[in-house]
Amino acid sequence: MEQSPFLVRAIVPEEFASWEAVIGASFGFDSRPEDQEVWKKRAEFDRYLAAFDGDDMVGTGGALTFSMAVPGGTCLPFGGVTAVATRPTHRRRGVLTAIMRRLQEQGVERGEAISALWAAESLIYRRFGYGVAIEGCSLKIERAHAALADDRPPAGRLRQVAGEAARAVFPGVYARATKGIPGTMPRGDLDWEMYFYDPEHWRDGASAHRYVVYERDGKPAGYVIYRQKEAWEGDYPHSEVRIGDLQAVDGEAYRALWRYCFGIDLVWMIKAGSRRLREPLVLLLKDPRWLQQSRVDHIWLRLLDV
Repeated sequence: MEQSPFLVRAIVPEEFASWEAVIGASFGFDSRPEDQEVWKKRAEFDRYLAAFDGDDMVGTGGALTFSMAVPGGTCLPFGGVTAVATRPTHRRRGVLTAIMRRLQEQGVERGEAISALWAAESLIYRRFGYGVAIEGCSLKIERAHAALADDRPPAGRLRQVAGEAARAVFPGVYARATKGIPGTMPRGDLDWEMYFYDPEHWRDGASAHRYVVYERDGKPAGYVIYRQKEAWEGDYPHSEVRIGDLQAVDGEAYRALWRYCFGIDLVWMIKAGSRRLREPLVLLLKDPRWLQQSRVDHIWLRLLDV
C-alpha cells in the first residue's frame, strides 16, 4: 500500500479550534467559539483525526461512537464518520484517502462490524467501500391541501412546552417510537444536548424551535419540533412551518401531531426534512397527490468485518 505523504494523527482538545477552521474552509462557514464548545463536549478525541502537511493542518475526519438497530433486533456499535474536510489548497492529493483509511482501521481495531455516515457529497464515498443503506425523503405540502381523510379530534391533548420540559420528555418518547426499527440509533445525553442546541445563526431567518408534546392518559405519546418562518405577499400570509422532527409511539399519536401541524394559522407551506422513505402520512391525507416527496440518500454503510 502506497505511503501517504501526510501525517495523520488524532488531535488534542487544544487543536479543536484549528480542526473546526479546516472544516469551515471546506464547507464554507466561519467556526464560532460558542459552537465549538458545544461540539467539543461530544467529541471523541481519539477518533478525531487531522492530516498535516508539515506543521499545517490540511484535512480532518472523525468518528462518533453510536449503535444502530439492525434486522433481527440486534444493535451494532459503529463509528459514525463525520467532519470530513480538506483545505481547498490540498484537494486531489490523497488527504481524504489517508484519513478515511485510518478511520476504517480504527473501526476494525475496536471490533466494529460496520462504519456509517451521512454524505455531504454523494460522489465521494463509494470508492471507500460505502453504499446507500437507508434512503429517506423530504416532504412539503401547501396548507390549503393539507387535509386528513380522518379529521377527528385526537383522543389525547397537545401541549406546547418550553425547552426544559421538552428535554425531560423527548428522550423517552424517542426510545419508545424507534425501538427495534432497523437503521435507528439510540441517543445519549450528549446527543440530546446537541439536538436541543438552537443558536440563531442556524435558523435561516426562522423562529426558535417550537416544542409540542402529545399526551394520552396523562403520558407522552409523541412530539414534534418545528420552526415558523414568517412571510407575507401583500396582505396575505405566506409563512412556512418547518418540521425538524416528529416522533410518535403509535398511529393515533402520529395522526394527532400531523393534524396539529396542518392546523397552524397564517401558514402557506408545511415542510419536513429527514423523513422515512415510505412516510405513512401519504396514507392519511384526503388528497395525497398534493404531498411532494423528494427522495434522498440518508445513511451510507460499509462492512468492516465480513
